[in-house]
Amino acid sequence: MEGWGVVLLGLVMIILGIGLLAALVLSVMKIAQKAGYHPALGLLALVPYFNILILFLFAFRRWPIYDAMDAQKISSEKPLSGWVVTVFCLLGVVPFLLLLTAIAIPNFMRAKVSANDALARQTLQILSRASENYARDHGGVYPEDIADLVSASPPYLSRDYCRQNTGGYQYTCRLFSSGYEYQAMPQEAGKSGSHKLVVRTGGILLEEGVSPSAELQD
Repeated sequence: MEGWGVVLLGLVMIILGIGLLAALVLSVMKIAQKAGYHPALGLLALVPYFNILILFLFAFRRWPIYDAMDAQKISSEKPLSGWVVTVFCLLGVVPFLLLLTAIAIPNFMRAKVSANDALARQTLQILSRASENYARDHGGVYPEDIADLVSASPPYLSRDYCRQNTGGYQYTCRLFSSGYEYQAMPQEAGKSGSHKLVVRTGGILLEEGVSPSAELQD
């Protein structure tokens, strides 16, 4: 399950990042509101370079709230009308968020594929180890059916992986008294996995890259 651990860690990091960005935006919006600016300016905190301009704006320009306090009233005239500020901020934020999405989704998909590949390798190692242990206990004779590994007491395998789909891979088992061959093939080449994996007698693991047009083989 090490591969899935990477995906879960990535998801946690993404959620934490989104939470920190949300806290940053809300904080800047609150500061902008207290300074007398439109709260939508806080959205620009997400956009590189614009967030620096916002910082300079707060640092070196007189805040509208001071003008209102000097006049002992809330001025009805704003530096920029609310809808203009909102549109301006959205024009800066929306493209940036789209860019982040375009970067994040492929990275997430690659992490998922990598996790599935790692799980498939681990599963084949488990199958190979079970068969080798069986042969060791039966005078060098390997199991001829996966049931020999699952139904043994104690079992060599906790479940039957053959002809099953697990973690984006379909597993095919060829068992003989003289040896074995276990194969893992992605259900969707390039999407659920990136390699055709085969382990043979002796624990020899072979890998072959697959293209998106590859089909499941028996």
